[in-house]
Amino acid sequence: MLVHTLSDFCQASGLPITMVPDVIKVFQQRELAELSAHQARMNRAAGRPDSEVLPLSDSEGEFGVVEARIPKTLFFNLMARPNFGWEGLTSDEGMRDILRDNPQCRVKTVSGRVQVGWQPTRKTVKKYN
Repeated sequence: MLVHTLSDFCQASGLPITMVPDVIKVFQQRELAELSAHQARMNRAAGRPDSEVLPLSDSEGEFGVVEARIPKTLFFNLMARPNFGWEGLTSDEGMRDILRDNPQCRVKTVSGRVQVGWQPTRKTVKKYN
């Protein structure tokens, strides 16, 4: 069954054509609920304490850094956006735009290297009488 319009959907599901406004309202409420859930996830991400990540590495060493953590709803929304898509997600300009519009997605990459040979320094206090 191929549905092209909302009236085709109503006819295929056995609903009267007069139900189209009600079906539209249900779809709008569903979309609003999904947008609210997405906004709540974005707000939770804004205050997370784990915004620091280690660089990407394999057995040969480090090969990249993590720039952002993008929630799946935002990712698929960006993929479907006209004139953005995969090219926008993988380009430097696109990533700059994403992080400008959604600063809570930004993460800081910290060094994964371990410092060895550290010795505490002694503080000497000179006393003058």
